[in-house]
Amino acid sequence: MMPAYPPQQPANTLSATRSAFISITLRWWLLLVATVACVPLIWFMLNAPEPSSQVGRTTGQFVVTAAFLMLICFGPMAPVGVWIAERRRRALRQPWTCWQIQYQRGNYEHVTLIDEQGRKVQTHMLNTWPAMRGRLFDESTTQVWFAGDPLRRGVLSRPGGADLRYCWASIPTSDEVRATLARSAPRDHTPQSSPMTTHKETPTNESPAMITANIPGGYNELPLSMDRQLPKAWSTPRTLWTLTWTTFRALLVLVLGLACGTMYLHFNDVANSTERTAPYWADPAAKVAFLSFLAVAITGLAMVRTSVRRWLAAPHRWQIWRIESYRPAAKEWVHLIDDQGSITATLLLGKSSSRAFDIEDRFVWFAGDPNKVGLIAKPGGARSRLAYRSATHTPPPFGRAVTPPIPDLTPPSEPLPSVAPHGCTPEHDGGHTATRTPRGHPQSQLFGGLDDDRFPSPRKLR
Repeated sequence: MMPAYPPQQPANTLSATRSAFISITLRWWLLLVATVACVPLIWFMLNAPEPSSQVGRTTGQFVVTAAFLMLICFGPMAPVGVWIAERRRRALRQPWTCWQIQYQRGNYEHVTLIDEQGRKVQTHMLNTWPAMRGRLFDESTTQVWFAGDPLRRGVLSRPGGADLRYCWASIPTSDEVRATLARSAPRDHTPQSSPMTTHKETPTNESPAMITANIPGGYNELPLSMDRQLPKAWSTPRTLWTLTWTTFRALLVLVLGLACGTMYLHFNDVANSTERTAPYWADPAAKVAFLSFLAVAITGLAMVRTSVRRWLAAPHRWQIWRIESYRPAAKEWVHLIDDQGSITATLLLGKSSSRAFDIEDRFVWFAGDPNKVGLIAKPGGARSRLAYRSATHTPPPFGRAVTPPIPDLTPPSEPLPSVAPHGCTPEHDGGHTATRTPRGHPQSQLFGGLDDDRFPSPRKLR
């Protein structure tokens, strides 16, 4: 019979857990070795003498194509899988503990660990293939086993320890929360060996380890590391995958640019050869190769420079910031707002065809120097982008940077009382009726001139 609660011993000592871990790790290592072996295989096949038979040539082309496709598809994936397997091994050194959960499923799977007092400790995202989501855990799951650090990363399993899922601290996006939070509810079962039950509550007069924000959809707890620091940027699997893929893509574009330069030199030598056997298309091909070299090589250098800046910011730890985003055209700007509500920096995001943050995204993870350059991503490290302070572009006013209009505080002007002519009554002034001001003084119609008997004489003016 499957035990309801785990034994108090390291998780990797259980036979079911050890068998599952060895099986997963062995598959990733075999995939890594096969991917690395594709490099010398391709080099050997390209430098081998050409077979004399058509079957040999077709087989050689098939082998080279298959090895090249495997290198492209599994080259970035296999190292990440081995890296996650190593982290899984470290987490399984800790004993299994039983937790309540709150399950959420959208674009990704999220599980919120709940302690005995019903407090939400941390939300973790599961490392699951899209076709496998919802099979291990779903809304009907009442309890799970967890091994590792509940605040950072670890391994989840159903009771028994035979089904392993690597997970790490991550916050679901608002869209995922709206799509799945209604189907999730805290469970009634109370675990008995949760490591968070011995922790004391944080007094209200001390610095909390959680910052509360009313995120749309009902999820209102956003972990902010004041006493507990968030991991480094390259320690987050989704960020590491983005760094690896963007670097591989930049190097691929740069290699294609260098290949175009090599083709230009070759076609130029063929076109300028003294022999008359040079083909007619050699000169146009050299021109096309030269133009392609300029375009592709410059693009590759720019992409490599961006990748280098990403890797320089990756060793920094994630920090949680409030943001205001604005995308007037192809450029997207972001305000980083501190806990006092002041704008710390205005950063420009790298060019992309899609918008990185919506209006509902009010919190981001940032790693780097806000006054220079860094990585910015959604909570959990998803969709990380390079954000930098631009020296050539002036940020447009938006959000809190927009100066409100200054109200007109000038008091309304009051009409001055008129000077009544000497010997005239306020009511009858030379046949004209005088009007009264709000203060009660008469205001006559002044025409001026020396022939006007209502105008004061020069003697009276003196």
